[in-house]
Amino acid sequence: MYELFKKYGSIFGFGLGTLLTVIYVLWAAGSDYGSYSVPEMVSGEASTSAIGYGIGISIVLCVLAVVFIFAFAIMNAIKNPKMAMKSLIGLGVLLVVFLVSYVAIGQDGQVVSDLVEQFKIAAGESSFINGMLGTGIALLVIATLGAIGFEVYNAVSKKSSF
Repeated sequence: MYELFKKYGSIFGFGLGTLLTVIYVLWAAGSDYGSYSVPEMVSGEASTSAIGYGIGISIVLCVLAVVFIFAFAIMNAIKNPKMAMKSLIGLGVLLVVFLVSYVAIGQDGQVVSDLVEQFKIAAGESSFINGMLGTGIALLVIATLGAIGFEVYNAVSKKSSF
């Protein structure tokens, strides 16, 4: 089974995704969805049964993807424990970056405070969101600096042919 998915998995995934997309588009085109403007759909005045169906399928597919990610991760960890240790170290580094971001980010600014009040976000949730945003920004900076450093290293380490 593993060899089958290894060989044809991307084709199967792409085909299933395309099939579900076509089914959803046909469903949405046949509903009342097409006769409403965007403001009517956003305000909830529109019939959104096709949209709800598409969101439901998306949620099911996301849950299935997470289940398969964990299943294959456990299978690979059993087959190759040395690589699993490296993965756990990487996960630990991500957790440390998140914790530093969570602790380091201070109070919300005025714009964020207004949004927190508008959407009724609790203080703990706001701190978690700030920590996740800080983690994303920190990882973006680390990746950018790493890419620049790698390119500089490659430029310096190669012998010039001039």
